[in-house]
Amino acid sequence: MITVLSEADLAHIALSDDAIRAAVELGLQEQAKGRAIAEPSSVFNPVPGRDDLIAVIRGSLPDEGVALVKIVGGFPGNAAKGLATNPGCLTLIETETGQVTGLIPAARITTERTGMVTAIGAARLARTSAKVLGCVGTAGIGVQSLRYIARAMPLDEIRLHGRDKTTSESAAAALAEELGVTVRATESWNACFEGADIMIDGTALPGDNAMFPIDVIDPGALIICFGAYSSLPLGLTKMTDRVVMDRWVPDGRGALGPHTTSGEMSEARLDAFLGNVISGAAHGRTNAEDRILFVHRGVAACDLALAQAYLSHAEAMGLGTSLAF
Repeated sequence: MITVLSEADLAHIALSDDAIRAAVELGLQEQAKGRAIAEPSSVFNPVPGRDDLIAVIRGSLPDEGVALVKIVGGFPGNAAKGLATNPGCLTLIETETGQVTGLIPAARITTERTGMVTAIGAARLARTSAKVLGCVGTAGIGVQSLRYIARAMPLDEIRLHGRDKTTSESAAAALAEELGVTVRATESWNACFEGADIMIDGTALPGDNAMFPIDVIDPGALIICFGAYSSLPLGLTKMTDRVVMDRWVPDGRGALGPHTTSGEMSEARLDAFLGNVISGAAHGRTNAEDRILFVHRGVAACDLALAQAYLSHAEAMGLGTSLAF
């Protein structure tokens, strides 16, 4: 039998921040300890000439006896249609028999996983005096990251910048009311990041474009990047004191894609995996002046752990649909 959860089921379960954090941290630590499998993902553009992409992600938690095949899209134009920009589906597979055990929508889990990894990185790597956060990107994942961070850290100000001024201002106003923190929309990347303690690049770029203003990165700043493409200029890793990742992926894609392709970035330059920082096996920040770059590419073990948490709650609450397959 397969348990199918709907978007409505996930919304009804509404896992707490603590539950999501626990699942995501478990996945990160299992990945860092080498007890998780994360196969190279496959990414393609389904319609040439459009900015959309579809990714196929595979991984497993052998000790838990479960594997994952996740199909997730990146469709920036969906925001204007009131649809998730990251639609897709998670297929859970029992590793003992290869039987499919669960089908779960990908959008919510992808948003929560990515947002929580960003928040964990902020909490573990930002200096303790951090009060100002800047975020470029007003799509669901960037905004969800801000929610998690603001609920976990005592921020004085959040700055938000997006390609559309009206959308940025609307998102800033809604977040300010929801979080009780000063949130203001800014006119540019520079205005968003100048003097910020935490800088988040949550843009859904259609391709690599070195837009990140490196001249505003002060000593002690934390830079967090995720996504399929890079906004980081070449030379950035040379001016940062430490580089942290969720896992090492030398495929020439993501925020450090151009840097690995050019030879500027290699695994030897990597200072720590976030999972090892969480467990205490590695240092994140060594002093208040460290400029730290944290890049996350996505860990299938985090999706798996979070999906399992949803399935467990669904069973306890009598939610979901069981189907013969």
